Amino acid sequence: MEANNTGSTTTLVCCSIASTQVLELASEGHAMFAEVANLERLDVVDLPTGHWPMWSRPGDLAEVIQAAASLER
Repeated sequence: MEANNTGSTTTLVCCSIASTQVLELASEGHAMFAEVANLERLDVVDLPTGHWPMWSRPGDLAEVIQAAASLER
């Protein structure tokens, strides 16, 4: 991620790993989630579907994306 994107609002949809664990790993500097810790404006949504929510819960995923796109940024 480029440094100039850290101030943009980002929506993180957590499907395989709960958001609490993702945020904990990010704060601990885990390489896979290190950039998450640098985001200044982060919305987190849990959608516990496994790896492919577009197959298992496409309607729910569409609602999450629509809600994220509708937020005032």
